[in-house]
Amino acid sequence: MPQTNVPLVKPVSRDDMERWADQLLGQYYPDSLTGRERLPVDDILDRLLPQAFQIDFGIDDLSAGVEGIAEPPNRLTIGPDVFDALGEAGRARFTGCHEAVHALVHLPQLTQRLVSGSAAASLYRRSEVPTYRDPEWQANRGAAALLMPARATWALIERHGYTPEPLLETFGVSRQAASHRIDDAANGRLWRPPLT
Repeated sequence: MPQTNVPLVKPVSRDDMERWADQLLGQYYPDSLTGRERLPVDDILDRLLPQAFQIDFGIDDLSAGVEGIAEPPNRLTIGPDVFDALGEAGRARFTGCHEAVHALVHLPQLTQRLVSGSAAASLYRRSEVPTYRDPEWQANRGAAALLMPARATWALIERHGYTPEPLLETFGVSRQAASHRIDDAANGRLWRPPLT
């Protein structure tokens, strides 16, 4: 269920989200960064968020149409159907990463607003929010960058061309997610990391 009202978050570009994911993966999941292994989304939720970022993670039944929710100051909850499918279903893997991005990037901002007494609960019509300040757009970009790291995606494109199949097999993502990533690469919207 798409959100029609969202809070404003700090401006972030496509490349900013790519660099953020590149840094996070390099620090915690270097084999996923290079495409040698699929990102263990369940480990991010179960272990990394609580241990490294003090984010309380839980699994619970949520309202109809809601698959996950990040709540200030430090709570992330996803539905049991999503959690149970993290190992093999591309859509669930994307949802898990999407919610993890909300927890890592947006919860600190919203919590700071609560602490400072500013209008943390102010919501805006999503259609009126600039894309780069839309938390849903940022979470989608971040999820794609975590699941299909730019450097590994470009390596696959160099070997196999602009086709989604290698991304499906390598990263365990949905066809839709892989196709969007290929489209971004083909149209100059996918960050090219510096050569290391």
